[in-house]
Amino acid sequence: MLSVCTDYHRHLLNGSLYMKNFCVLSLCLFVSSCTVREQINGQTTFLSGYDRKQKQKVVVLQKKLDMAERALEKSQDEVDYLRANLCDAQLESIELQIEHIERKWQLDPVALSQTLYADTASLFLEERETLYQILQMGLSVHRAQSLIDRILQLITQVNDCAVHTY
Repeated sequence: MLSVCTDYHRHLLNGSLYMKNFCVLSLCLFVSSCTVREQINGQTTFLSGYDRKQKQKVVVLQKKLDMAERALEKSQDEVDYLRANLCDAQLESIELQIEHIERKWQLDPVALSQTLYADTASLFLEERETLYQILQMGLSVHRAQSLIDRILQLITQVNDCAVHTY
């Protein structure tokens, strides 16, 4: 019986060691998980502060970008307005020059054709280039095309008159 008791005690002792080992292991796991949680919470707190700063930086940069885009849009509107005014002024100037030559043509076509015949290739050359640029930009297309037609008509009339008089 003594041996049975000893075996029984040994079994209990082994079970109790097992339980002790289990308890120690559980305690170690619990303690280690607590420190990991503290580290994770510490990182979370750190990241939250860092993340908050990054979010603030993003918000500030977004506001600056929005303001810059509005300023750019306003500047582009100003550029478009000035370009349209420049186009109108150029068209008006060219139209006045054409009208001046047309009046001279009505008064004395022969004298005008003799004066301009040698230079017909360069007649209204700068104006034609300006009108071409206006057409390329798509501004006042009909008016620019009308002025080009009038210039070409004048050049044709000067050439025809000069050929008939020589």
